[in-house]
Amino acid sequence: MMLAVAAIMATMSASAQFEPGKWSIDINIGLGASWLNKSEEMILNGYELDKQVAPSALIGLGASYQVNQLLGLSAGVNWAVQGQGWDDLRLGDVKYNNNSLELTYVQIPVMAHVYFYKGWSVNAGIQPSFLVNADQTCNIKNTSGERTVKTDTRIDYMDDMKKFDLSIPLGISYEFKGHFVLGAQYNLGLSTVNKKTLSNKDMKNGAILLTLGWRTSL
Repeated sequence: MMLAVAAIMATMSASAQFEPGKWSIDINIGLGASWLNKSEEMILNGYELDKQVAPSALIGLGASYQVNQLLGLSAGVNWAVQGQGWDDLRLGDVKYNNNSLELTYVQIPVMAHVYFYKGWSVNAGIQPSFLVNADQTCNIKNTSGERTVKTDTRIDYMDDMKKFDLSIPLGISYEFKGHFVLGAQYNLGLSTVNKKTLSNKDMKNGAILLTLGWRTSL
């Protein structure tokens, strides 16, 4: 959907870049995939389930400052959901779907944006994050008997996760005339997210996101 919006904007407008010395306000949304590096396979009813990526999403608000024609700086606050998924499992009439560990963070990205060609920029920075929720989720569907019974389970894992995370966001983006910014971003996790009560392995966050932003000058 965001790629389609970008294609429409590209046919209607040229690139734009704010003038040096200008401040702007940014609103961003993002969708993508996430995972936990070195996460163990999930054990469910004695069966090992292979890992799958989990959906990832964010919404954020930030401020940017255009230092000169080549460099911009930004900082913001994101509400982000990411985690790790596992395969579905079917045992007779019972099916376990959407097995995942869902982690919700408040992220504080601080970024530098290097402009290299007509609205295009490469972006890098540092992103401290604070965990506000951690749940293992699963949808159980039982087709035995006269009717299908569906149950959603959710287990709190906050006590097994570290409350602080640190990552490096890396990306590329394009600024359209008319205040829109389209980007792609990879988050490289630096710190271990789990305590030893969950796993002896040091699991780290990873995510890939497509982002769409709206920017207006102050």
